[in-house]
Amino acid sequence: LFPLDYQLKKTSENSKSTADNALQNTVSTITANTMATAKTTLITTSKQFATSLTPDRIRDKIGEMEN
Repeated sequence: LFPLDYQLKKTSENSKSTADNALQNTVSTITANTMATAKTTLITTSKQFATSLTPDRIRDKIGEMEN
């Protein structure tokens, strides 16, 4: 019976370790994907903002506000 108890304990420990590793990998993947998405969004928004700051566009916007 002792070897069976030992095997069950080891199996339980291994299962927990596998689950912990899977969770850590999932969290790492989600974090990396979230950071990549945030970076892309920031770059896109920055480009759109920079594009909107051309002198002609600024002049047009001022004109719109005056009307």
